Amino acid sequence: MAANVVNSWLAEAREALRRLEDSLAQRHGLCRIEVSLVPTEGAVTVGGHVLVDRLRAPVLAAVRRAAPDGWTVLDGMEVVQGGPWYALETARVVYASASGGAVVTVLHPEDGPVERLGGVAGVSLVRDRCGTAAWLREPLGAPVEAPRLPRPSSRDPAAFLDAARSFEGTAYRLGGTDHDAIDCSGVVQRAAWGALRVALPRNTGDLWGLGAQPGKPPAGRGHLVFVWTRGESLRHVGIVGEDMVVHASLSRRAVVSDPAQRFYAHAARIDHLPFEAILALGERAAGKPNILAAGVVLGRVESTASATVADSGA
Repeated sequence: MAANVVNSWLAEAREALRRLEDSLAQRHGLCRIEVSLVPTEGAVTVGGHVLVDRLRAPVLAAVRRAAPDGWTVLDGMEVVQGGPWYALETARVVYASASGGAVVTVLHPEDGPVERLGGVAGVSLVRDRCGTAAWLREPLGAPVEAPRLPRPSSRDPAAFLDAARSFEGTAYRLGGTDHDAIDCSGVVQRAAWGALRVALPRNTGDLWGLGAQPGKPPAGRGHLVFVWTRGESLRHVGIVGEDMVVHASLSRRAVVSDPAQRFYAHAARIDHLPFEAILALGERAAGKPNILAAGVVLGRVESTASATVADSGA
């Protein structure tokens, strides 16, 4: 392909990325897309850095739209790491944008310190040990050293299940992650840390992205199961017990333990993540400040189903 043609579409791609960065900065308060486009014959590699993993998909999509037909777009991006860490002195709600918006998660002092990625007008964009990037409107605590995730403290699926069941009766609220209110992925995340000392991604799409497999889980406890059904969220997750599933039910507005038959009823699709995959992530992340440093990619876009991963963070 002629050099002038390649240069033309590279310029178009760079302009598209600039517009994307401006748009997301206006929406969330801060966005960094610092990537390079390196063309080779029939392919272009997108290198450089982005602020959060969720930027990978829109960046790649913008480059693909500009690339010539038949060209392959390769992901060589890395996520920005290495910001200063600060303690949390009280419970904090963090939001999807600097101005507020949707609640992304609720952090407590025992969740460990947060990494500051940037800020605007006194509001900080922070990232926790689970890789969640969101906006904290209250002041940060004292500077601290970067944390180190532990190895799994237990390999007992029953302990994992019991930790999830401790939330039974807790009210359902999207973005909730504690005994005041919690959502389906929050139950999984809290139970994994409380019982196993394994840090898991914050939302259901990212839990699924750890390597979910088609079909119902095998016999045993502690597996994660994902269903697509009209009665719950677009992609809903629970923790498997013996012929039952613990989950935060959107339709019943509380955490419940359901017979497996009821949980699977009306599901258009069922996937599962083996309990062993949770422990494997814990081993891989040990000694690192967050699960991103262990190679976990957040915000993967699923191409095999109608479900989409919601954008949160910057």
